[in-house]
Amino acid sequence: MIRLAVAELRADWRLWIGPLMVTAMAAALIAVAAGHWWAVDTPAVAAAAAKAGTTVGEVRAAAYILYVCTALAAVVVLGTVSSATIDAMRVRIARWRLTGALPLQVGLVILLHVGALGVVGTAAGFAVALVATEPVVNLLVETATGAPAHVDAVPGLPVLGFTLALTVAVGLLGAVGPARRAARVPAVEAVRAPAPTRHGMSAGRWVLTGLGLLTVGGMIAASVGVDSALHGDPELINAGASIAVNLGVAVAVTIALAAPAGLSLMIRVWSALVPARLSTPWFLARHSAAHRITHSTAAVIPLMIGASLYGIMFGIAGTFQAAITASGSPGEINTFDTYLMLTPLALLTAVGSVAVVLLNAPARRREFAVLRAAGATPRSMLLMAAYEAVLYALTAMILAAVSAVAAVLAIAGSLRAAGLPFTPTVDARQALVLCGATLVAMTVAITIPAVSAVRGGAREALAPQ
Repeated sequence: MIRLAVAELRADWRLWIGPLMVTAMAAALIAVAAGHWWAVDTPAVAAAAAKAGTTVGEVRAAAYILYVCTALAAVVVLGTVSSATIDAMRVRIARWRLTGALPLQVGLVILLHVGALGVVGTAAGFAVALVATEPVVNLLVETATGAPAHVDAVPGLPVLGFTLALTVAVGLLGAVGPARRAARVPAVEAVRAPAPTRHGMSAGRWVLTGLGLLTVGGMIAASVGVDSALHGDPELINAGASIAVNLGVAVAVTIALAAPAGLSLMIRVWSALVPARLSTPWFLARHSAAHRITHSTAAVIPLMIGASLYGIMFGIAGTFQAAITASGSPGEINTFDTYLMLTPLALLTAVGSVAVVLLNAPARRREFAVLRAAGATPRSMLLMAAYEAVLYALTAMILAAVSAVAAVLAIAGSLRAAGLPFTPTVDARQALVLCGATLVAMTVAITIPAVSAVRGGAREALAPQ
């Protein structure tokens, strides 16, 4: 089995470039977050914190966003990309079955692939973290204490072990379900054109979605409880802000868990606002996105998480600033550290979404070749590719807005209970930039197989693989 896994990795190495980049980025961010956790527990940081009138615990709490958002982005992106990679291998897996490979052997080979990807990606990501951790830690400590910091924060073996364990474990957890499905791929898949995979909600995912809804309900109850306890006491505002962050994150996670059940319907409903008679490429794009729902879900969810993180954090900061300004108090909230912590995570989610789109390029080339053979013009095919990217980006923005609005309303209620004006403010500028940049990259990724189908001709694109 090991020889088969190595041979397949060598034969399909291009397929793994995108997942490897995503894994390396996730591992680097995990290592930086873990390095910060270990580095701040030093006498130097304790002395700097005491001088600034704070504690190491508060310095570490200042990086709470880094810990929570890194875990969320890494888990979602690694799990999604692992699943999408295995789905892209269906035809090759069917060939293994055709040559006599047993389902157990197929599953083990796939898990070996994902495990090897996690190890190599961790090595590459940790190499980046060796350079990036110390300046990031010093900047965050300086922001928390208000004094220049000189912390020795080079990640050591504990950080490497934690990063490797988490990266490989998340990748394997995300691959278990697809590996089980892949082990049941019939051998006949090897001799027929692959159809888009459509995976519904498993029992475990329904349970997790239910737990997510209960968590959201608990966060709402906690927010109401904090608001009733404030009675004009500004000291409890921090508790309200923490609950608002957790509520937004809980809503985003619940949406990600429930996406396979409702995303197809959502895409069909909101995209129907543009009548089919106005644009045939739009009609084809919306039906393509809704039909290949497993692929669409994998492309939308990472970007939705990135946009949600931006919307939650900058919405909370914007609501704070609006309340302060409306009350007539001077001062401006510094969001530089928020940019510092969230931008790499947002980049990870964007790369994850684009990697998922690229993984499906061979199958999309065949689809575009069929359209070309049916009489579609090159212009209409390129428009269809662009519209499909627009569908993914706008769907991600709509879903992200739900979590951002929930967090903003929660913090606005807490501020009102503390005696400040009720000024809910959704700041979508950063999320729009993220989705716009990802939209451009997705358009290019979807256009590549369309251009290939046009230039290569239908016969070449539809030839047996």
